[in-house]
Amino acid sequence: MSIKVIVAGFKGRMGSTAVEMVKGDDELTLAALLDPFAAEKEVDGVPVFTDKADLVGFDADVWVDFTIPAVAYENTRFALENGFAPVVGTTGFTEAQIQELTDLSKDKSIGGLIAPFVAPLLREWWLKVHSMMYNADLPALCHQYIKEGGDMASDNLSNLNELVVKVGGTLTTDLSVFCTQYLDVFNTGIHYSFIASVVAMLISLFIFIACRKVFPTPGKKEKQESVTYTPAEKAAMAKEIKQRLYALFAVLGIVIFFWFSFHQNGQSLSLFARDFVVTDSIAPEIWQAVNPFFVIVLTPLIMLFFGTLARRGQQISTPKKIAIGMGIAGLAFLFLTIYSAMQGYPSGTEFKAMADSAKAGLKAGPWVLIVVYFFLTVAELFISPLGLSFVSKVAPKHIQGLCQGLWLGATAIGNLFLFLGPMMYNKIPIWQCWTVFFVICLVSMGVMFGMVKWLERVTE
Repeated sequence: MSIKVIVAGFKGRMGSTAVEMVKGDDELTLAALLDPFAAEKEVDGVPVFTDKADLVGFDADVWVDFTIPAVAYENTRFALENGFAPVVGTTGFTEAQIQELTDLSKDKSIGGLIAPFVAPLLREWWLKVHSMMYNADLPALCHQYIKEGGDMASDNLSNLNELVVKVGGTLTTDLSVFCTQYLDVFNTGIHYSFIASVVAMLISLFIFIACRKVFPTPGKKEKQESVTYTPAEKAAMAKEIKQRLYALFAVLGIVIFFWFSFHQNGQSLSLFARDFVVTDSIAPEIWQAVNPFFVIVLTPLIMLFFGTLARRGQQISTPKKIAIGMGIAGLAFLFLTIYSAMQGYPSGTEFKAMADSAKAGLKAGPWVLIVVYFFLTVAELFISPLGLSFVSKVAPKHIQGLCQGLWLGATAIGNLFLFLGPMMYNKIPIWQCWTVFFVICLVSMGVMFGMVKWLERVTE
């Protein structure tokens, strides 16, 4: 049986290439095409859609997405929610969005692939081909110089002159030629990433084809009848259901603060990596891979630890694990607070205004990020999968699906406040910014420990 594929963004260059690739593979069947600007109703007998909502219930296995960053996240979420395994070749996902999609993928038991990570590697390679180096601050300064010329602020002009020499350029009275060339080479390197995305798509589809027999297909399961209760049963269980919902919302309230702190890895922590960490050899955005690396390495160790305690009769309850996870997350920010205070780091805005030579003497080694991501990943493993397990235990049977959605809703609410991290990072000395997150985690841990016995009774 062939794999049925939907291609989103088929009107674009990469999307049209993906369409031809699917057509040329006997193992694949092009089931549908999606593009909001499509005028045709079908192409070679394949139906064309302009609204993804029309694909709800559509018979397909894989969603290939070559759209734009503004809609790729929503498209990927839509694919997972409707039983399509997403294969995404679009860049622009934030760390928080990737985490949300990962959680949803686990919840739905549907695999997927996002493959834009090669972009920074190709960008740096293309710069080296032209005897240049990557620097996170230089593109913005080049744009400013092209716009303002010699009238740009003296501090920024001084930083630009230092960076031109640092990345392999030559100082002249007019840097317009260098700035234009640097940006052109920089952007061309990014364009090559799209070619790599097509290759990654081919590889991922080959893996899917080769292994499809061992993959679960939860989207094709028969619909199960929902559990219902008689009026008498509902009356008898009303008190218990109320207690369970109280417990659920109490935990969700704590989880909001965890995701608000944890997802700073795509916000203020990424800014910290860009500004305060030596990234000459490794681009700042590549550091987002440290978290998934630790997830892969530490998950079996954490599960082994929990299993050993359970066999010894010392099993830790889920509410207590969540409380411990909040404490571990707090350790990450406590470490950053102490380190940043000892180094005397200013706010992000003040730091960027400093001369490049002065900034170089203050930058931390990559080990700082590794330590932070280690603690945050352990905290995630204590909270994220166990939290979903807690929801399934506590939620009344007739609204379990809704309660699972509330867990994802708590994640979304936490993400709504992510902007506060970069705001504090740029306005106050960063040790104070990390202190705020440390206090949030510490207070959340204390509140959670205070509710542990009640939550344990409810889950029994």
